Amino acid sequence: MQSEQPPRQNLGEDFETEPVESNEDGTEERDEKSEEQAEDGPKLTMPKDPALVTKLEDKLLDYRTRLDTLREENPFKAPESFTDTNYKIAVLERLLAEGEVDTQQLSRELNEKYGGLDVKVFNNACAVINDYTETGGDKVRGGTGLR
Repeated sequence: MQSEQPPRQNLGEDFETEPVESNEDGTEERDEKSEEQAEDGPKLTMPKDPALVTKLEDKLLDYRTRLDTLREENPFKAPESFTDTNYKIAVLERLLAEGEVDTQQLSRELNEKYGGLDVKVFNNACAVINDYTETGGDKVRGGTGLR
């Protein structure tokens, strides 16, 4: 008896769901789509408040430290398997470097880099960073938040 599969998600799907800051749990589901199938996705933009930008820069350092710790604690786990942290780092790096993130384009780049993309984790990473830019993290549940 086959179980019913949920419909596949589009890369860069709008991140309307409530963002959840999470730790790595080792699960890995990848949804591969070709670039031709992709549509434009939402964009994240740099906040205008300089204090919030500084907090985002600090958060990027936090994520990098978290990734280093995860790698030390799990030396035999492939570095790309820490999808939650890797995706948040990628989103923040792009935002801070370019002032905006084309989530669809970034999803394609990460798909190419890692040989697949965990759409649910990527959408959550975008939602978390988006909430940080819009509200300072008021809607994010869990995690360490912005300091």
